[in-house]
Amino acid sequence: MYRATEMSHQSQQFQISGEDAISFLTSDEFAGEMEGTLEFALDCDKAALRTHRGGDMKDVIKKIVLPRARGFRRIECSNQPATAFIMGETRQRFLNPFEAHLREPRTPWDLAIKSVLIRNIKVPSEIASVIGGREVTV
Repeated sequence: MYRATEMSHQSQQFQISGEDAISFLTSDEFAGEMEGTLEFALDCDKAALRTHRGGDMKDVIKKIVLPRARGFRRIECSNQPATAFIMGETRQRFLNPFEAHLREPRTPWDLAIKSVLIRNIKVPSEIASVIGGREVTV
């Protein structure tokens, strides 16, 4: 028996939002949530192997892309206080290692991460309002 699975070699965008959003706890035990966009492409030479081992494009996202993003973010975010996610310069400090982690080649999947964008980081409103008030005062 043969099974044909359609796989696109073009860049794919995956929206990390809604039920796919990355939830985390900060070092000061506040709950947070991160939303963003990942753009990736499949290696043409290994598409058949990927389909055989991993399934179709939805499976690639569920089995590879999303778990890697969630695992790294949860570990990194748990080392920082909630205030670190409110100010712009610390957000950029988190984006760079996150993108580097996702770009590391992983055999046998060989996904090429084209871009990573963190759109929204949600922290409890009571903390955001206090930090926002301090920033306005400064």
